[in-house]
Amino acid sequence: MNRDQFPCMRSFSNDVDATVNEAFLKNLDNLISQRTSFRDDVVSSQKCQRIVFTGHSSGGATAILATVWYLETYFTKKQIGGFPFPEPRCVTFGG
Repeated sequence: MNRDQFPCMRSFSNDVDATVNEAFLKNLDNLISQRTSFRDDVVSSQKCQRIVFTGHSSGGATAILATVWYLETYFTKKQIGGFPFPEPRCVTFGG
């Protein structure tokens, strides 16, 4: 994992970066890339709605990573344009 992008994804006892399945990380990279409107949708939704990340099977793993990305990117900053960012929800389903 990229420690600059995901500073919380590490072992606190020995400060070792987390290991994540490459396919799941690539799914997240595709989701949050500039080629999609996902980032804009996340920011615009914060003005009136709670965001829920959800997925089934491998989508569940991507949903978890997207939740961590959201927490690192937006929630820790608490607000943008005067609007607070609410806590996200993450719901995953097994296969």
